[in-house]
Order: sequence, then structure tokens, then C-alpha cells
Amino acid sequence: MLRSSHTQYTVSRPLFSEDSFAHYQEKIFRAHKSLLDHVKEYFTCDSKRAKNAALSLFPIIGWMRIYRIKQWLMGDIVSGVSTGLVAVLQGLAFSLLASLHPAYGLFTAFFPVIVYFFFGTSRHISVDEGPTANITGLEGLSLDQQRVVVAASVTFLMGIFQLAMGVLQVGFIVMYLSDTLVSGFTTAAAVHILVSQLKFVLGLTVPGFSGPLSIIYTLEKIFVQITDTNIADLVTSIIIMVVVFIVKELNDKYKAKLPVPIPIEVIMQSAVEAFPMAIVGFAVAFSVAKVYSVKHDYVIDGNQSVLGALVIVNLKGMLMQVREIPYLWRKDRPDCVVWIVTCIASILLGLDLGLAVGLGVELLTVVFRTQFPRCCLLANIKGTDIYKDRKDYLCLYEPDGVVIFKIPSPIFFANIEFFRGKLVESVGFNPLRVLRKRNKALRKIKKLLKNGELQITERGLLHTGSAPIEESEDESNMEDLDKPTDFQNLPVQINWNAKLPANIYVPKVEVHSVILDFAAVSFLDISGIKGLKAVMFISGDKSSQKSTNSVFDICQNMRNPSNSVVDIL
Repeated sequence: MLRSSHTQYTVSRPLFSEDSFAHYQEKIFRAHKSLLDHVKEYFTCDSKRAKNAALSLFPIIGWMRIYRIKQWLMGDIVSGVSTGLVAVLQGLAFSLLASLHPAYGLFTAFFPVIVYFFFGTSRHISVDEGPTANITGLEGLSLDQQRVVVAASVTFLMGIFQLAMGVLQVGFIVMYLSDTLVSGFTTAAAVHILVSQLKFVLGLTVPGFSGPLSIIYTLEKIFVQITDTNIADLVTSIIIMVVVFIVKELNDKYKAKLPVPIPIEVIMQSAVEAFPMAIVGFAVAFSVAKVYSVKHDYVIDGNQSVLGALVIVNLKGMLMQVREIPYLWRKDRPDCVVWIVTCIASILLGLDLGLAVGLGVELLTVVFRTQFPRCCLLANIKGTDIYKDRKDYLCLYEPDGVVIFKIPSPIFFANIEFFRGKLVESVGFNPLRVLRKRNKALRKIKKLLKNGELQITERGLLHTGSAPIEESEDESNMEDLDKPTDFQNLPVQINWNAKLPANIYVPKVEVHSVILDFAAVSFLDISGIKGLKAVMFISGDKSSQKSTNSVFDICQNMRNPSNSVVDIL
């Protein structure tokens, strides 16, 4: 038996209004807590909350109780050793980047990891122990002792700030750092580190710069001294970068076929022979560099070329994030703008100001997305009960006189006028202007009926007066023109699209129903509610006010998905 490729479902349930549903289902009207109640609850302490606070402050207490020694210990040891080696190399490189003695890099590679062991919550990260930018303004300009004092002071203050943020529970700030912003920021950080390592790779003496455009000043100094490049350091760095790059690419390419990215058994067996070979090779390269340094009267540092090359190669992953730009441009252009602006600002202005600029641009994109949402008209896809943007499909069914309007964002003070303008544009006419025209025409019709100059026939209204109908307005009651059309005290229902007596003109409106799809509307503020109520107020006559009030009640209770579509008649 063949099964249909399409799954069908039928929904059959009673139709409720908001009031009737709350009445029949016995809705519970909860009392909302005041600010004082929340404060009291926050500062109330019991055994359970004290235990949770301790576990939150010292996560090690929680995960040590469930740690599986047999299954996890060996893997953690291997990971710890490999991560520790990387941390040591990074610490040495970052100490040179901050113009400090390499020994301080060893200190920073050890202590932050120990502290994070007790206070950290992630099982996989290794805390970044080194700075990615020097913003003290003294790098390259002060004595070694002053550099140590500055680095220690900055590190201590940074720890104090992070401790204060942890106590105050301000970790929510990271929610505003999107993946796009972080990608652009880390790419810029990689560029900064790359430029900072060029002087080590080229063997140049370049003073440090800080602040906006510091990277430009650094590149300027490098290019001015490019003719003084230490060839030995450059060749050594290139060889190291090529070797490390090839190994990393092979590991990435064949990591699915290898039990571990690096065969630790072979390394352990070859370590005894490899270590003296490394010493001899480095000694040969260093001796050649020493000869040239004496000949050309400059000083070399054996740490620079090796560490500079390792740091540059390890930046490959962050630098390759540039490839995300075409994808972001195709999928989401505002996110692409955030990436580009964050990266460029961080490169030119420094990482601190660049991050602030990127965050500001990101928040602006959020404002623009909500202030100028992509509203659209929905239509039924033939053969289904699914409604999509009518611009995206060909086989559509649209009932005559019905407009389905969708707004994919909250409605609040910043976009209520945009919403009203888009709604007017979608229905094809201004409801307020049509309402005023109808009220003017209704005044004339009532006046003519009262004077006996207008008769009601099977074909409609017939003007029997001899004098033409003159345009007249009562300036004292102009505000009444903006009120819903009142058909009371009229012996006949007027069809505004039918033929009217001479000199009585009202624009013909083909739309009789407007459906607002509020499935994506998460909240409405006071301005949004007032604006929406004004739109509904001018869209109907007095007989539709009950429906309008029901819709207004639904707007105040937007938490129920079943209330996402409202009909204004």
C-alpha cells in the first residue's frame, strides 16, 4: 500500500474570544509581586539557597562528586599536558609582546589556570593568560622594572574588576556579544598579534605604540626599517611556520582517521633523539645569526624568531574567519556590517575602542531591525492551509476584500508610526481619509433625507431635488469626521461601493477585512497599544466597536499563541 507523501491534519475546536475563554476555563488572575517582594526574596537565606550559592561560587564542589576517574582521568592528563605546553608558549610570546621578561610569561601561564580550576564552570576552556593588546601607553618607553610594575598593576586591577563583575552577577553582558561580533573582534585581535610579531620574525627593533592607529604606526616603523631585516631570523621563522603549518593541516585533514591528532606514542619514543637534534639545529641557526649580528652590529634574541613563528602560525584559524564575510553578506547583511565594522574599528582604533564600536553598531542593528521590520502581506498557498509572503510564491489564493498583514517584531513607540504607514500602504488607501469622506457624505445624505430631496428606491438613493447638492462643511464639528461612521437613525444601509447621488463622492474601497498576524509580536508598550487601537478605531463603524474592544484585550494578552491572528471588521 502506497502512503501519501503529504501529511494532513485537521483542527476542530470551539471559537473563543479572550473573555469567553477566560470565563469558561476559569482563568487564574495572579497577583504580581512588587519590587519590595523581589528584594526580600533575593536576600532571604535558607539552607538550600546557601548550598546553591556555594556550588555557584565553587563549581569544583559539584563536578568533583560526579567525576569518573577511570573513564576521564587519562584523557584529562593528556589534554592537560598538551594544553599546558600551548599555554607556556603563549605565555612566553605574550610576555615578549608586552615587553616583559619571558619568565613572567611562565607565571601568567600557571596561576590563572589554577584559579580557574576552583572558580571556573567550563570543563574545556583554558583561561587566556596573556594580553592581546597593550593599552597602558608605556610599552617600549619605560624601564624593565616599570614595565613589570605596570603589567602587575594592570593584571591585578583586571582581576579586581572581574571579581566585582562576578559578585554582581553581570555575566549577562556577554549576551550582547553575538557570534558575528566576536568573530570580527577575534580576527582583528589576530591582526594585532600578527603585526606585533613581525618585528620578532624580521629581527627589527620597533618601539611599541598604543591607542588608536597604533597598528598603523607600528607598520610604518617596520617598513622604514625593512632593509635592516635579519635574514637568519627571517629564514628560521619561515621554516618553522612552514613545518608547523603543514603539521596542522595534516592533523586537520586526517583527524577523522587518526585516534588522536598527534601520535603521542611516537613522540614519546622519539623524544630522546629529537631533543638533542633540536638543540643542535637551533644552535647552528643561532650561531649563524650571531655571526651576522656581530658583522652588522645588532643584537639578536634567541627567543624571538621561534616564538614569533609559532604565534603567527597559530593565528591561522582566527585570520581565516575572513572567509565568513561572503556567507554573512548573502544570509544577513546587518550581521555582515557588524563583522566588518568591528574588525576594522578594532584594527585601527585598538581592541578596547574597537569592541565598544562593534557593540554600539550591533545594538544599532537591533534597533533598526525592530524600528523598521520587514512587514509583508500573506496569502494562502493553494492546496494547503499555510500562509506565506505573497511575493515569494506563484500559486496563491487571496480572498477578495481580505488583506492579511504580518509584522515580525514587537510594536512599541519607535515603530508604531512605521507600522501604521506600512499597513496603510498594504491596504492601498488611507482609512482616515476614507472615513472623513464617508462621514461628510453621511451628513449630506441625512440632510437631504430630512428635507425630502432624497428618496430610497430599489436601485439605491435617488436625488429628487431641483438644486444641485452643494459642498458644505460645518467647521464647528470637524472632529466628528474622525469618529467611526454612525448608521443609526438611517432607514437604509448604505453601500459605499454602489452608485451614490450626484455630487456625493466617496472613494471605493475593495477591502472589507484586515487580518493582523501577530505571531511574531512579543510585546506592545503603551504607545503601541494606543496606536493600534487608533488604527482599529478609524477602520470600522460603531457596530464594530465590540470587536475592536476584543482585539484590544487580545493585544494586552499576547502570551497565548492562539491569539496571534486578529480580525478587524
